[in-house]
Amino acid sequence: MTLALLLLLQQDALREWLLSRTPQRADVAVEPLKSIDQAATAALRGWVERGYPLLAERRAEAKKLIAELGAEDLQARDDAEAKLTAIAGLAIAELKAADASDLETKARLERIVAKADPLQAQRFRIRAARALVGARDREVVPLLVALLKDPDAFVRDEAQRLLRRVSRRTESDWSAWWEKAGAEFKVPGDALRSGSHLRAGHTLIGSATGVVELDAAGQVVWKHAIAGVRRAQRLESGNTLVVAGLKVVEVTPAGETTWAMEFKASSLFHAHRLEDGTTWIGYVVGRDGHLVLVDEKKQEKERVPGIEWPLTFQPLEDGGLVINQHTTHRVVHVDAARKGVWEWQGGQFYGVRRLENGNTLVGTDTRVIELDGAGKEVWGIDSPCGKYLYGLKRLGNGNTLLGAYDGHVAEVDPKGKVVWALEGEGGAKAMDVDRGE
Repeated sequence: MTLALLLLLQQDALREWLLSRTPQRADVAVEPLKSIDQAATAALRGWVERGYPLLAERRAEAKKLIAELGAEDLQARDDAEAKLTAIAGLAIAELKAADASDLETKARLERIVAKADPLQAQRFRIRAARALVGARDREVVPLLVALLKDPDAFVRDEAQRLLRRVSRRTESDWSAWWEKAGAEFKVPGDALRSGSHLRAGHTLIGSATGVVELDAAGQVVWKHAIAGVRRAQRLESGNTLVVAGLKVVEVTPAGETTWAMEFKASSLFHAHRLEDGTTWIGYVVGRDGHLVLVDEKKQEKERVPGIEWPLTFQPLEDGGLVINQHTTHRVVHVDAARKGVWEWQGGQFYGVRRLENGNTLVGTDTRVIELDGAGKEVWGIDSPCGKYLYGLKRLGNGNTLLGAYDGHVAEVDPKGKVVWALEGEGGAKAMDVDRGE
């Protein structure tokens, strides 16, 4: 669920959001909203056009907080440090330039800078652009084209990725394309479906030894050592959601845990964080399967009935779920009301992924197959990378990324030819794979 959709559903939350993030449009927030979507879209468009003006406000706030680090009251110093840590990525220059008058203040500044996310400001601009895409606002295109000239590589990469998803094209000159297509162009409703928060060309792998991220050249740019990973999902914040052992944890790029949930279960299989911050989790106690949705406070919001060993699953944009019922050898699709829509029964299944064309990609012990709505196999190959195919990702170029638990990671073309593979550290015993596009 996109941020824009959430804003449409929650008028009170929208007022608070507008007041806190776009004070120059406070008149829109306090007046009765005749059209929530128009107000939200206008505010977001303004936010992107202005290059995220709150950056300057947060930097000014940081300067005041830096001064409070030297307050006489210990609680005031602690409060200032906590507030600075939360916005540190927006004020790196101010923090590094601060003149520490004593050793304690210097130590606090060093701790804050060490925890700062250097991409925090850039991600806010991209988040605004993503919301405009979700709202199907065609004016997001020239805004994204403008972001292609941003001095930060992260912003340029994300803008390029969003343009490809919005246009279904790859262009060398986006400005020229927009001049020709702009008048008739409409943003597709599924532009964000299956979108990854990984940088374009980066590959994320969850395996028996931990999580590793590779850049487009195959070089390791990030890793997190944790045994028995079954799931690794890169979040919009830049953090990574990981299922390992009997825990679901959210870790920062620095490897710090910001959220965790432990289960008294026989096995913890899979988890998926939604855009609204809630998390689907599948596990089993004894022989009883459970698929639950929890909020950020770990409170249960929903429980899907009739679940048997949800080994892997995928939440859909319309609120439905595609679930691998492992012990009964079934892949089922239930809608938002949890009524059955589609079912396919066969052998042992491991990974499952609903594709943008409506077909379903399924990994078995030795094969990966694509099924249409009637359950007919329309594509399939024998595994070139080992047994037990948990990791599945259909790429925009038509290739398929695979991860085998008793094997390694490989990318294959539609004919099954291996075009890339990772067999050593990071690629062996892969349970989950993803690639940014």
